[in-house]
Formats: sequence, C-alpha cells, structure tokens
Amino acid sequence: MLLRGFITVFLASLFAIVISLSLNYSSPWPFERWAWSILFFGILCLILNLVYSFQAKSGNFTQILMFSLALKLLLAFIAVFIYSVLSWSDFFSFSVHFLLHYFIFTVLEINYLVYLIRRS
Repeated sequence: MLLRGFITVFLASLFAIVISLSLNYSSPWPFERWAWSILFFGILCLILNLVYSFQAKSGNFTQILMFSLALKLLLAFIAVFIYSVLSWSDFFSFSVHFLLHYFIFTVLEINYLVYLIRRS
C-alpha cells in the first residue's frame, strides 16, 4: 500500500513536469520557477499519502480525509496569496502552472484514495 502512494506521487510529479515544460515552450505563459510548486505539492502529497496509508483502517478515516483535503486546499490558497503579494508581475504565469499542478496531484491522490477505500 505504501509503495502505491509513492508511485502516485512520482507519477503526479512526472505529469506535472511534462505539462510545465510543454507550457513553457508552447504557450505565452512561461514560468521559470515551476519546479517549486511541484516540490510543494510533491512533499505535501507524500506526507498525506503516508497519513492515509497508516490510517486507512481507522474508524475516523473519513474525518482524516476531509481534514487533509481541506488543509491541502488552504495551503494552496495561502501559497497563491503569498506569491501574489510578493511578485505581482508574473502572477498569472505562476497561477496557471500552480493550478495545473494542484489538479494533477489532486486527481492522482483521489485515485490512490479510491484504491485505499476498496482495500479496507
């Protein structure tokens, strides 16, 4: 189960890298620091997947799941707000990459959660 969580984070990171590189080369929204958002979501999803793996058979798994998804969304909002305050000039490029990374990691995290729910 734990290995599947690592594979999920690896695949999400790989998809995010491919999408960011293609956006940088083929769109009018290049962003040089896209790797930081992949690192942010990669570490966050790795920690959450570890929590999910160890608490999958627990009675309060639904509460842990809802709290972790809300925490991930809150941290993403905070990161977007901080970046908008610090660097407004390239905020649009940052937000395009950041939101795409958020969606990629969330979709693959939900895929992992469905696997955990079926197994328990």
